[in-house]
Amino acid sequence: MSDTPIYPRLAEQLSLDDWHDMLIFSTRYCLGRRTIAAAYRAQRLAKLWPILPSATKRIIRRDLEREFERDDIARQGDQQLYHLPLGMDCDRAAWEQVRQAWIREESLA
Repeated sequence: MSDTPIYPRLAEQLSLDDWHDMLIFSTRYCLGRRTIAAAYRAQRLAKLWPILPSATKRIIRRDLEREFERDDIARQGDQQLYHLPLGMDCDRAAWEQVRQAWIREESLA
């Protein structure tokens, strides 16, 4: 048994593609959830946005734009009583931070 903690050993085994896949999958999993995990994922994603590879950004942005559209429609109808694609208002506000991150990036380009 090695004295090296598990996380550094794990990090050595994962490629950059593995990390970005996990980021995309965890983001998709959190969309529509009403938990602190969803807010945390969105806040971290917004903070990390400037350093993410463009392919990862493109996928996450596509997914989020689709969910914002679905959420806008759901909030206009009766669905809001049962399920909102981006979660509750506080969850949507957290995902909005991600959208603002890509808007800021575009304004600087």
